[in-house]
Amino acid sequence: MIGAPQHPRHVTVGVRRLLAAGLWLAGAGATPAWLCAQAAPVTELKAAFVYNFARFAEWPPDALGSGATVVACVAGDDRLAEALGAIVRSRSADAGPMTVRRLDLDGQFEGCHLLYLGNLDIKQAVSAVDTLSGLPVLTVSDLHGFATTAGGVIELLQENDKMRFVINTRTADRLRVGLSSRLLSLATIVKEEAGATQP
Repeated sequence: MIGAPQHPRHVTVGVRRLLAAGLWLAGAGATPAWLCAQAAPVTELKAAFVYNFARFAEWPPDALGSGATVVACVAGDDRLAEALGAIVRSRSADAGPMTVRRLDLDGQFEGCHLLYLGNLDIKQAVSAVDTLSGLPVLTVSDLHGFATTAGGVIELLQENDKMRFVINTRTADRLRVGLSSRLLSLATIVKEEAGATQP
């Protein structure tokens, strides 16, 4: 689990500002504060996305019992692990329990409910996803093609001044990871047809 914060004070302040602004839709037609890349440094913004992915995901009972702690693992990106740890420590009172683990890309991913993979190529991504052997793990990465080619569930991408994400619902269903309709409404969804997407 991530220990005491190792990042500068401005990172913690930025995370608190993101949380205070509301990391999700406040109302119909509103744009979530965390969709704007200018709202915080990119690493902290990605961490905010990952935190929300975990909040709006649902795992099968055999993977996560009622009231159990969600284990969010981060491999290959220590800065994002630190930023995610800061968000978890500053989370609102109604958020469920969550812990953050920092792993190596070639490490073991047992016990992870969410796995963020950073700083890797497509071959490494495919290998990491294959290592999970169909376990109900919500995989996330900013690698191009992660959700459409590498077998991952969620792919983060930055377009101009906005952060967006792609969700492969076919993969999520196969892994038995449920995703909130509120999350899906903000994503680009990968259709059943290979390579096809819809906004």
